[in-house]
Amino acid sequence: NVKKDFANNKLFFFNEDNVINNQAHLLEFNTNIDIDLIKEKFELIDDTYIFEDVNNKILFYYLPQMNLINLRKIESKENYEEWNFYIKENSISYIKIKNSITINHFSFKDNKYDCLIDNCTFDEEKIKYFFTKLNDILGKN
Repeated sequence: NVKKDFANNKLFFFNEDNVINNQAHLLEFNTNIDIDLIKEKFELIDDTYIFEDVNNKILFYYLPQMNLINLRKIESKENYEEWNFYIKENSISYIKIKNSITINHFSFKDNKYDCLIDNCTFDEEKIKYFFTKLNDILGKN
């Protein structure tokens, strides 16, 4: 059994766990979701709360039965980004689809990043984007 402790990236050795943990701060400061506020701001349609921002091509869904908040940023049917935040688990996943092909898919939970497709790229700005957009809609800073 072999455990990979280091990666030769840009000709320097970095302990991978430390690099990932340095990005973990993003889920520590704004994951408290006010469900009552979501229910107030979103429209209830068939057991799903929906918020649509037509100008920015953004759709938010809150699915109470799954305790999930979904965000889709849509360029076209074949090109979009999707975030899934599981409230109870305090975990988030990000998917980028280009020309109907998944080009990036990662998850982040318990300060741990997991790549869900080959050669995915962890992007902390994508996690921050989700919470920023949700907070903008809910009227939080």
